[in-house]
Amino acid sequence: MHLFDAYAMANLRLCSATVAGSAKSLGNPTMSRNCLPHLSATVRIFEPTLCIVQGVEVHRPLTSVMSNRRRLGSHLERARIAGVDTLVAAFTHPSAMRLTDHWGRLTSAPYLHGTVVPTLRAAHQLHRAG
Repeated sequence: MHLFDAYAMANLRLCSATVAGSAKSLGNPTMSRNCLPHLSATVRIFEPTLCIVQGVEVHRPLTSVMSNRRRLGSHLERARIAGVDTLVAAFTHPSAMRLTDHWGRLTSAPYLHGTVVPTLRAAHQLHRAG
């Protein structure tokens, strides 16, 4: 299967908590820790060839279920997650507060063009190389 033929999106946290009247997250480490087994089960079921991790607060708890980690670039590594060998591309969240790390706007987003795009190209080439 081609790396980008299909995708699935899964959130680390299956619940949410926000500041009343806003979209600001009140997610916390306990929520992440409690939901991590569900994300692990999702990875085992889907067996992804690439996991795109959006946000430091997602990557940090995910590392607890990662093994055989091998850095391939500043934002790319090969790892085993919940028993599944995959590439892991770790980025800031698209709505990061610092404008230098924000890539949710698809125009004039240096992080998108300078970090996300080259990392995904490298992942695609690694996958094709086999």
